[in-house]
Amino acid sequence: DDLEETLLQKEALEQLAAALTALAPELRDIIILRYYRGYTLTDIARMTGTGYGMVKVAHRKALEQIRHSLP
Repeated sequence: DDLEETLLQKEALEQLAAALTALAPELRDIIILRYYRGYTLTDIARMTGTGYGMVKVAHRKALEQIRHSLP
């Protein structure tokens, strides 16, 4: 059971990595900053010099693209 769970987790991570790689760089950066670095969308807007609304729309677009690329 542990081996099967480990293999499933590895496969899921590989699929997620492929989905991230397929994103445009600016969308990928938002996802990395938000979920891997723990910044809020407000923080990301400040860091990138982009309006909060634009970051929020880009974040939503990135998540939609990731969802559509995963099985």
